[in-house]
Amino acid sequence: MTASPAAIRCRNSRIAWAGFVAPRMSFSVEQSPKGCILSAVPYSVHRKNRGPGMCLTAQAVTGKETGLRSACEMLQSYLDAFGAHVSHDRFEDYARSVSLPLCIKTSSATLTVTSLDDLQEGFDDFCDMLRWRGVTRMVRTVIEARFEHPERLVGLYSTVLLGGGDQPVVPPYYTKLWLHCRDGNWQATRAHMNTHDPRWPLLLSHVPPVDSPPEELLL
Repeated sequence: MTASPAAIRCRNSRIAWAGFVAPRMSFSVEQSPKGCILSAVPYSVHRKNRGPGMCLTAQAVTGKETGLRSACEMLQSYLDAFGAHVSHDRFEDYARSVSLPLCIKTSSATLTVTSLDDLQEGFDDFCDMLRWRGVTRMVRTVIEARFEHPERLVGLYSTVLLGGGDQPVVPPYYTKLWLHCRDGNWQATRAHMNTHDPRWPLLLSHVPPVDSPPEELLL
């Protein structure tokens, strides 16, 4: 999916939160401990790996690096890049990381994003919400992941949003994410979160404090 210039709304149309006018994003994304490389197309499936165990590895084709990567490493790389798109306000790159329609299940509702305009509205409002809350760092960490098929991956990760003094601005939350590789590009197709957002866009209006992922999100 490629966003055309006509489909991308002017940034001046951003919402204002109770009189708050959002400046450009200015927080950092903490990279994975394994140092996954950021790339618009971080991985493509190793198509020769078609025998038993084919769901265990995939072929990395990022820059000069070549080798087999685990599902956890691939998902972490995707999340690092995805977070960078948000932190640097890059909607077109963000849109290429998502396959529409995108299905999102929360603890309160099942939501479907069907159009590019709706996707950008959610992107813009989520970025504004992060600014409004004073988020300075976003840390996403893979907990577990597996290949369901050489071109499909499912994984579970946590998100921590930190503000001044590295204090969480909301409780850490968990997401189960499904990715599909299309033409060498990994895209999100479904997500299941333990937040209580009742509608799109996702604004983290209620995040229950939990010490571990809910059972329904485990792989």
